[in-house]
Amino acid sequence: MDKEMKVKGLGTKLYDASQFVEVDFYLPTTKEIIAHFLREIHIVDNLDARILLGIDIALPEGWIIDLDSQLLTLPFCAGIQAHIVTIKRDKECKISVFSASKCVIPSQSRSFVAVASSKGESLSIPPRDLIYEPIQQQSCTTFAHLVSGECKTIMMTNSSGKNVTISRCQPLGNLIDFDAQVMTVMEEIEVSHLT
Repeated sequence: MDKEMKVKGLGTKLYDASQFVEVDFYLPTTKEIIAHFLREIHIVDNLDARILLGIDIALPEGWIIDLDSQLLTLPFCAGIQAHIVTIKRDKECKISVFSASKCVIPSQSRSFVAVASSKGESLSIPPRDLIYEPIQQQSCTTFAHLVSGECKTIMMTNSSGKNVTISRCQPLGNLIDFDAQVMTVMEEIEVSHLT
């Protein structure tokens, strides 16, 4: 590809998708027939997935995805059906997040608090988007939000009239896998942009 192509996941990390190949797909079906189609596939290094088939492939093929019955119907291939197989991760991610150093958050202000593991080391975060789930703190507010593998700080707000001290290695929250079924999409107008 002549021009560089970047794609973004749920977090802020950009991935290079400039390389591509044409791939023949062969899907075994419920009628012992094999469905075949050819598509251009972009290669994305360092993505924590074997393959992602998006709407750019499913829509032209007219795919009907029925998750309740775990069937994929291919109407342009004589309506044949393929089983959808989902594999649950063996272990759900839960990474404890602590403050990396002592810091003071002035009254009526926001501060970025450096984060670390319980041993004061950099967090070892898998290469995928996670949810930061805060622990309730006295006089400070922070929000659950998506983070990428490069999370170094967490923003905290002190709404009180006094300075708040965050001690070194103070528990702040956890990084967990997100469940898309329980997440809510917010309209752009409802989102506070914090700078």
